Amino acid sequence: MGTLLEKASLIFNSQLHRRYILGLAFFGKGADIKFFFTLIDRAGAIHTKPSHLKGYDALTLARIIFAFTFGSEELLGIDTRVTINRLTGYPIEVLIDKQVFTIVQEIHSSPYLFGWGTHVYIVKDARGHFHVFKDSWIIATHQSSKIDHIKKISSVANAKSSTDNHSRFLRPRFVAGENHVDDTSKPRGYATTLIPACIRRRIVTGPIGDPITSYRSRVECLQAFIDIVDRECLILLNHIAI
Repeated sequence: MGTLLEKASLIFNSQLHRRYILGLAFFGKGADIKFFFTLIDRAGAIHTKPSHLKGYDALTLARIIFAFTFGSEELLGIDTRVTINRLTGYPIEVLIDKQVFTIVQEIHSSPYLFGWGTHVYIVKDARGHFHVFKDSWIIATHQSSKIDHIKKISSVANAKSSTDNHSRFLRPRFVAGENHVDDTSKPRGYATTLIPACIRRRIVTGPIGDPITSYRSRVECLQAFIDIVDRECLILLNHIAI
């Protein structure tokens, strides 16, 4: 099981289109050989009890192998909203809120197997504009939605008339978002667990910029920190206005 968890961590870290991972393990020797089936997602891992290769358990194994061979991509844990390169496995496009975004570059990937599993990318829309795309898994019992908050802040900020280009570029920008792309309770079915279910959330926002560490002079470094303060003050004032 430890080996399966290690492999699952690498798969989740490198594959945006992965919803969950199915595994089949064999152990033992000769007539005492056994197998178990496991499902691993961002909420945790569940597996069947070890079974011998005989009787109804052997029939169950045959069904599992049949599903691995002929099952649909969605059944095997693939998110069909993400288009991948079949040769490299890297994501090419992602569909969010009926909009297609081309993935340009990954800028963050969570190294942890369980939990939020956050991925952050720079993406490009159909008009050629660049945005920040965030994919994460949230505990289902959390009522607060970051998408709703950013929508409100963005609408208030954009409604205010301003001729200051500096402030205009610093405004939070909501582009697209989905609060409930997927959840971990669907593939688990009737399998109960004490671990809370997680839901998948995707949001595309802006603006984007270079990392602070890319400054070329002290003046640029200080200006970056000033922009950060200005942005935080703008968000705070808009939140109070809401």
